[in-house]
Amino acid sequence: MKAKNLMMIASCLLALSSCTKKSSSTTTTTPTTPVTPATPVTPITPVAPVTGFTWIGNTTDTVKADSAYYDAPYKTIKAFKNGTTRFIEINLTAGTVGIYAVSSSNAISYIKSGETTTYVAAAGSVTIDSVVSGKMYGSFTSTGTGASLTSLSGTFKAMEVR
Repeated sequence: MKAKNLMMIASCLLALSSCTKKSSSTTTTTPTTPVTPATPVTPITPVAPVTGFTWIGNTTDTVKADSAYYDAPYKTIKAFKNGTTRFIEINLTAGTVGIYAVSSSNAISYIKSGETTTYVAAAGSVTIDSVVSGKMYGSFTSTGTGASLTSLSGTFKAMEVR
C-alpha cells in the first residue's frame, strides 16, 4: 500500500505542478494625464492707420476735419469741420511730392464761423510726402494773422485725391 500511496502522491504532485500558472511578464502602463488644449490665441486686430486731416491753431486748438480732400483740377486742399463752420483751404502750384513754401503762388487760409477776419498765412510751408493709390500724405505749418490765430499747422494722411 505504501507503494500505491507513493504513486498516488507522485501523480498528484505531477498533476498539481502542471496546473499551476506559469509566470508571464505583463507590462503595466501608467495612464498619462490628459493634455489640456492650449487656450486659443486671440487674433490681434490690426490697428487702422491714422487717416484724415487734423490741424492745430495757436498750438492749442486741435481739430480733426469731418471731411478733407485734394481737388486735383484746382490744386487745392479743402478741409471742413461742421460743414463750413471751420474751413481750411490750401492752394498749391502742384499736387506732387515736394515742399511748397507759402508765397503768392502757395497759400493757406482758414475761416471760422463767428470770426470777423479770415486767417491768412504770411509764412510757412506745405509738405506732400507721398501720393499713393489716390491718397495724399503730408503736413503743413504756417504763421499769419486773422480768425484769432497767429499760427496754423496740421497733417493729412490718406486724404482722398479727387
